[in-house]
Amino acid sequence: MKSLTWKAKEPYIVLTLFIIGFFIRLYRIDAPGLCDFEIITALRVHQPFWNTIFLAGESTFPPLYYIFQNLWVHVFGASEWALRFPSAVFSSLTIIAVYKLGSELIGKKAGLIACALMVFSPFAVNYAQMAKMYSLFWLFSTVTFVYFFRLFKNESRGNWFSYAFVSLLSCYTMYTGFLLLVAQNLMFFMMGARRQWKRWLLCQAVIILCCIPWIVFFLSSKHVDYDFNLPYSGLNYFTFLGEAFVWLIGNYNDRVWSLNFLLDVFLLGCFLAGALNLYLKEKKLALRSNHYGLLMWVVIPIVLYFIADRAYLHTFKDTRLRYIGFIQVPLFLMIGSQMINFRGWAGRILISAVFILALNNTYVYFKENLRLPQQDWRVLTRELSAKVGKDDVVLFSDDYTMRVFEYYDKKDTGRFFEVSLAHCSSSLLSKLGILKPATNSIFIVYGKPQAPQMELKGYSLTYRDFLGGTNFLQYQRN
Repeated sequence: MKSLTWKAKEPYIVLTLFIIGFFIRLYRIDAPGLCDFEIITALRVHQPFWNTIFLAGESTFPPLYYIFQNLWVHVFGASEWALRFPSAVFSSLTIIAVYKLGSELIGKKAGLIACALMVFSPFAVNYAQMAKMYSLFWLFSTVTFVYFFRLFKNESRGNWFSYAFVSLLSCYTMYTGFLLLVAQNLMFFMMGARRQWKRWLLCQAVIILCCIPWIVFFLSSKHVDYDFNLPYSGLNYFTFLGEAFVWLIGNYNDRVWSLNFLLDVFLLGCFLAGALNLYLKEKKLALRSNHYGLLMWVVIPIVLYFIADRAYLHTFKDTRLRYIGFIQVPLFLMIGSQMINFRGWAGRILISAVFILALNNTYVYFKENLRLPQQDWRVLTRELSAKVGKDDVVLFSDDYTMRVFEYYDKKDTGRFFEVSLAHCSSSLLSKLGILKPATNSIFIVYGKPQAPQMELKGYSLTYRDFLGGTNFLQYQRN
């Protein structure tokens, strides 16, 4: 029996990587409770259909993901597992999209290396286990670049339509989709032929026109999630670029290990080699053009994002980098394009070592519980519910925090109250009918590091804790 050729083995390798990536993303997917971001999703999608759309108009995200989740939870429920499962599927499909893109731009072996790096990327796994739209947006971003690069070779109507349609989906998934469009426009006018410009501008106009109805609705809605008063952190661009690289390849553990450091250095070297086209011959002009395109895909969104959102970058490690997480795809593709230049037994040993270290990053991610953000509302609600007595009350500083407890502890919502903790006292609570003679304990839940100063006569602070990324105090009657 003849052994399978490389071409015959290729589909099985891709399928194996997809299955491995899928099960990694399902591993302990419901281990932590929902964090702040996911609670927002749960509260918005567990509504009648049109309410979900109107609530999306008040948020910092477009409606497509919320619409999908609304339909999903009405069939499969709103448990933590059910809310997060679609993100794991979207992230796993991105693995295949990365392979498809890499095989078309550089070669099938480079595409396999890139999608294998994506399989074991803790950064990708982290957001694949989160009930938010990031994995879906990264999937659309990758697919839209598949058709974007195809337009340079084949301007068929199918490619133009597919590019416009997927780009529209990305814009309706995250507003960063418009930043992606800006980056693609810069890339197109730098790489495309003049004869293509007219059709390209027409395609962009169609995408924008299709987005206008939602933009008008969004601008006319009440926005509650913005905070424009954060001070500028003064973060250096090159510091941000370097830290983002280490973060994206999966080594975002604060402890620097020698093996992880060696992996960082090697992958950085591969990326720089791809950026400088060190191994490309002059006759491979199309391949060189693809490398320049991938380099611009990495750099341009970071530059635009740094300029547009610089005041927020001091928190990019655990929050804002997720908005442009799609740049992980060209990063891995450029690394894969250089790793295939190591041939023979030495190349096989080197590539095997890289993936062993990449797998180690995934192992450390789960072992050390490096999931971000480090919040777990389930822990806090269970701890608090165990302490709250029949006539006790729980005070919240905002309606959002109170609704979090409604998601996890529906039976006790009658004792939840939203009050302004900055101007709260026992006399005011009595006037409002919250504090009753039989009330033995008052629990205060707040998010800020500083404890609220309250005048609770007849009560003394007996317990305080920090669980699930949130503080709570217990005042007991003297």
